[in-house]
Amino acid sequence: MSYQKPTKTAAKPAARPTAKPAAKPAGKAAGAVVTIDLVADEIKKKAHDLSQMKKSYDDWVWLWAEADLKLKNALITPLGAGVTSVKVDIKKIVEKPVEEEIRKLAKEYHAKRMKVQDIHWFIAERNFIMAKAKKA
Repeated sequence: MSYQKPTKTAAKPAARPTAKPAAKPAGKAAGAVVTIDLVADEIKKKAHDLSQMKKSYDDWVWLWAEADLKLKNALITPLGAGVTSVKVDIKKIVEKPVEEEIRKLAKEYHAKRMKVQDIHWFIAERNFIMAKAKKA
């Protein structure tokens, strides 16, 4: 199975960041590490909103891999079951990961055969973190 970037005709998740380079945060948050509380109800709503979009399983896996790579180097606290907050180094968030790296990670994730509902949660959680980090 060949992984390709989701087609441009497909609707993009509303919370998905643009492909612009990361802007440097202003003020006291510049280059700062911030703590972000993971609000389960907000993430659940984002995951539900994602679930209403018409996308293929491969598209969801691609978006999950892309979101993971955006935060890969920025997360100081690893994500996992039971984690209620994370520390993020804002300046290490990658706005546009390399396409080949996304493709490679998407292949690994596809092999895990995760439920699409779980993938929606993973994407929503990562988008939530990125949105909160941008506001910090």
